[in-house]
Amino acid sequence: MKKLLTLLTFTLITLTSYSQNIFYFRAFELNYGTRVDSESPITWSEDATPVNILIKVEDTKAIIYSKETQVYRLINQVESGNDRMYKYLCSNDDGLKCNFMIFTHEDAKGIIFIAVEFNDMVFYYATKPE
Repeated sequence: MKKLLTLLTFTLITLTSYSQNIFYFRAFELNYGTRVDSESPITWSEDATPVNILIKVEDTKAIIYSKETQVYRLINQVESGNDRMYKYLCSNDDGLKCNFMIFTHEDAKGIIFIAVEFNDMVFYYATKPE
């Protein structure tokens, strides 16, 4: 009996130490913007595009399952100055550095926004958690 309890305790400790947070979001709208460089204002597209895209966010990466799967490696969390936003420095599969942001707006209850921001382009997804 003592061996069984020891084995169960060891198994539970092992499982909890290797667990990771995984969140799924379903994007229903995409908007994108362009700019000359990271300091210039963003020029947004005319209208948001209706989409049906799954976005998976883990501890170390985010995956956007659109027409082409996009993988972003989350390098570290960056101070956003906003308690409604989680901002991460990340890189995509091509090695390009970008920011990955998850945030909410007071006037959009139940909607979580996800943005991927490069120096010259921003992708802005309106999502609902799954």
